[in-house]
Amino acid sequence: MPQAAFERIRERRIRNERDWLRRTARADPEALAVPATPGGPVLLPKTPYYALDGTVRTGVAARFTFPEYYPSAPLEAWLDEPALHPNIHPETGFVCLWDTRHPGTSLVEAVLQLQRVVTWHLYNYSADHLMQPDAGARAALPYRPVTPPPEYYSERSAAFLPAGRRKRLS
Repeated sequence: MPQAAFERIRERRIRNERDWLRRTARADPEALAVPATPGGPVLLPKTPYYALDGTVRTGVAARFTFPEYYPSAPLEAWLDEPALHPNIHPETGFVCLWDTRHPGTSLVEAVLQLQRVVTWHLYNYSADHLMQPDAGARAALPYRPVTPPPEYYSERSAAFLPAGRRKRLS
């Protein structure tokens, strides 16, 4: 595939991902706020997390980046204020979101995964993902996941395609 065609596909995918995130923020404004310009922090104002000193704080600000070879390479997340968690770098705020992932993983799913990580509902102690070995184990914090609009799940699957365009795979 020529490089120009790949760039067009990549940019269209990124534009669609940001659009779905904005639509999700409109559907659940209490749980998610999206910046007007790309690159600004995505805010999860009611999501709790453990600060580096071990105290519980509320309100996560994260920046998501699309690597050069996205969607073949996974999305990356960076917290504006690092949190206490074995899969979050204590200086840079980089969050290891994925153990396994696939090219269909969306920005909305990355936000949901980030919530699970910062609230200690998800952690990975394997050496490849461990950035704060001294974080130990913490109690999972209660939180309400961001709720995407109902059409998010149907439009992200083949179910919304007209019958003539759907193909049975098995």
